[in-house]
Order: sequence, then structure tokens, then C-alpha cells
Amino acid sequence: MSDFVVGQTPSKSSTTTPRAHRDAAPPATTPQLPRERRRTTIGHYKLERRIEGGKAECWMCTDTRDGSQKFLKKFPSPKMPSEDDRIRDRTSYDAQVAACNAFRNHHESIMRDLNDERIGNGSLVKPFEAFWHESSFFKVSPFISDLKDFSNERARSWSAKSRVLAIRGVLLALRELHDRGIVHGDIKRENIHLVAMPTGFVARLIDFDYAYRADAPPAPTVLGGTEDYYSPEVLVYKGLAGAHRALPLGLASDLFSMSLALHEVFSSKGRRPPWIGADPTDAALHSLSGDKVDYESLGTARPLLEYRLKLCLLADPHKRPQLSELLSACGTNIGRVAS
Repeated sequence: MSDFVVGQTPSKSSTTTPRAHRDAAPPATTPQLPRERRRTTIGHYKLERRIEGGKAECWMCTDTRDGSQKFLKKFPSPKMPSEDDRIRDRTSYDAQVAACNAFRNHHESIMRDLNDERIGNGSLVKPFEAFWHESSFFKVSPFISDLKDFSNERARSWSAKSRVLAIRGVLLALRELHDRGIVHGDIKRENIHLVAMPTGFVARLIDFDYAYRADAPPAPTVLGGTEDYYSPEVLVYKGLAGAHRALPLGLASDLFSMSLALHEVFSSKGRRPPWIGADPTDAALHSLSGDKVDYESLGTARPLLEYRLKLCLLADPHKRPQLSELLSACGTNIGRVAS
């Protein structure tokens, strides 16, 4: 049961009611079972509606200070230890508190960089507050009601122009992040959302829970992300595969994951690119092995763009295209793209 629930509705009695009592008219007032009680506020935020958030517990909520809508995310871990934990084992308690404080400091540091207004084009849905409430860690972001999923079902009927516009939006969002020296660390289809504009869909990048600075990656055991979208350098860094040469872990890792996600959205079968004679879920491993990838057309009418997106799947991060090259391949006059 959710941590937000502090009471339960008792189950109905299994006792059989005599027929005479069942047939009798109900009393004027029927006793009501106690209703489930919910804690309706977390800090300054009043919970309104539960939102699907994978492993995390997410809510659309109202900021009680100004009435604005916000997106509240509760992390399943780590957990701040209690006073009882301190009494039982002070050494373990102190270590856990230190780990929780380091966790918060990291997230707040990334948030500060993300919210640096000197850089940016508005393509990131940025968290702006983080706090502990009781034992759990929470982050708050703007709530954008018209965000739409970046799915193959939605994109299937798009024109070539709309496809290029959406891809360009993803690239601009990634550039905004990389200009700050930050690796997203969990680029996948579910972390790219869309906002409808008169000219087409504009991408918004969300979920920076696994983000880190390119020059200071976390320890291999801490580095997160979604395994199906791992880059080869992440696989090597975490000790899940070997490599003939050192693979620097940095901004280019996001390009590998992004290429997989874009193929999943725009390919005819709506899947990540398959590797010839191999399982598409092992993309990083097959890239390390030098296997050939079957990168389908994305229907953009831009062969150079699709060729460079395919090059993003090279095992060597140095050989992948720069974001500027990918943006250039989108074209300066997207209105001329064939519909």
C-alpha cells in the first residue's frame, strides 16, 4: 500500500445475515464503514491526482502557496533512517544519513545547473525543488498538462517535415543539457515528451534523476539508467562488458541512447534497431562486438540525418557525430522538407 495511506478500509464481515433480517426495510440511517484516510499534503503540496511514473510514485498536485499545479515525484529509495534506527545502531544510522545527504546534494547541484537561465531554449522540463519528507525524498517540477507521449503510434502518420521537426526538438533539448556539461543518463522514448505547436510537435526532455556531470560520473554501482538503452561505454564502465580500448564516459553516451529511441519512434515496426542476426535489446554489446546494425529509414526525407543517427551507434564515442552535425543535417529550412 502507498506510503501516503495512513488507514485502511476494513473488509466486510463474512457472517451470513438471517433471511428475515435481509428482507426487512433498512434503518433510516445505515452505519458507514470508516473511509480510507489519506494524507492530502506533502510539504507545501496538496495531492490531486496520481500519475503513472514507473517505479516512482508521482502526483499532480497544487502548490498551496500560489495555487499553481506542480508535478511531485516520490523516490522509492534511499530512505532517511528514523530515530529508532539511531538507537539500534548509531554507526549504521550515521552512514545512512550521510548517504542520504549526499544524494540530496547531488540532485540539488544538478538542479542549480539546469535552472541557470544564462543557458537554454526551454526544451527541458526542469525540477526546481527537492526535499525530504519523513523518510522519503521528493522532487518537484512544473506540471505541463498538454505533454504527449513520444510514441510510434502517434508518429506513424506524421509527414516527413513533422518527423524532422520532432527530431530537431530532441536534438535542441539535448544540446541545452550538454551545454551545461550534464549527461542525461537515461535517454529513452519514455523520457521524451511532446508539446503540440502550429508547426508540429516540439520535444521536451524530462526526468533527470540519473543525470551527472560529464567530468564527474558517479561510481559504477551508482550509475543508473535503463539497460536496454545503455551505451557501450556505460556497459564497460559498469563492468558488464570488456573493450579493446578505453571508452570515455561522457556526453556522447546520450547520443547512442537517443539514436535507439528515435528509431523506436519512427521506424516502420516501432522498435529499436535490430543487429543483423542478433537480439536488438543488446545494442551496446553488439556495437562493442562490431556487429552490423539494420537501421531502418525514419521517413524524414533527410538521408544525411538518418545516416548520422546511425553513426551514433558506433562503439567509439569519438567517432559519433557532434550534436551540431546532427542539427545541420536537419536543414536550415525545414519548411522545404517533403510532406
